[in-house]
Amino acid sequence: MDISSLKIAIDSRDALTAKSNLDKLNASSKDVSKQTTSLSSGFINVKTSALVAAAGVSYLINQGIKYSATIEKLTNGLTTLNVLTSKNVDSLGKQISTQEKYNIAARESAETIKQLNKINLETPHTLSQTVEIYKSMYTSMKTVGVSSEKMIDLTKKLSIAAGSSGIQFQQLLAGIDGLATGTVDAGSELGRFLKSMGLGNEVLKNSTDIYETLN
Repeated sequence: MDISSLKIAIDSRDALTAKSNLDKLNASSKDVSKQTTSLSSGFINVKTSALVAAAGVSYLINQGIKYSATIEKLTNGLTTLNVLTSKNVDSLGKQISTQEKYNIAARESAETIKQLNKINLETPHTLSQTVEIYKSMYTSMKTVGVSSEKMIDLTKKLSIAAGSSGIQFQQLLAGIDGLATGTVDAGSELGRFLKSMGLGNEVLKNSTDIYETLN
């Protein structure tokens, strides 16, 4: 083999080796690119998941704040009603200061809201509506000696009865105050419903235990 042939052979081997190395380099670059893309997607997925989780937590916090504000508002409203309808002396005839009266009313109202919240799970109305039903009967029922516990029970039963009978909420509220005295508007949805149940105004007026009569 002459020198020129040997040179050509060497050059050919070098060219093949260079091409092989170039192919390996290209393959390695593609692998790195795939890994980089996969890693970027992973970071995006993690970031997206973190954002979704943060949004969920934020929503729950906001809902919790709104719920707490609602409970506080309902409790304060009931406390005010309790104070306005309470006597200035206790069961022993001892004078009660305005602050003591308020403190007692606040404790009782907090417990009442807790119980109304519990029965609300079984009623068709919202918590605010359930509390309004209770408040609508509160003064008149308290006057005839009905306890808070019995009023809560009546609230639950009236709410369920109204829901199943199709009595509109405002119609229900309009008539509840007259239950204790037998002065429910006979032409109202509630009045007609009560009459159909044998609980017309005359029956209510002659009752010596309105809770048992309605129960």
